[in-house]
Amino acid sequence: MITADGAAQYLDQLESNTTVTVDGQTATAVTRDGRATVVWTTDGTTTAVTVTGTIEDAQTAANGL
Repeated sequence: MITADGAAQYLDQLESNTTVTVDGQTATAVTRDGRATVVWTTDGTTTAVTVTGTIEDAQTAANGL
């Protein structure tokens, strides 16, 4: 999911990752340093939501968009 140059070096620092659902779309969720990010793509547009908290917190915030 992370595609920026050099980003691969940070993948080993992720604390967890999983697949979740956001408004019926499959999304990737990761955590690191007390923050969680949920990322998904719909109709060619990629959206990411990052929160201080858990994957569940990020998923809840994303579903609220």
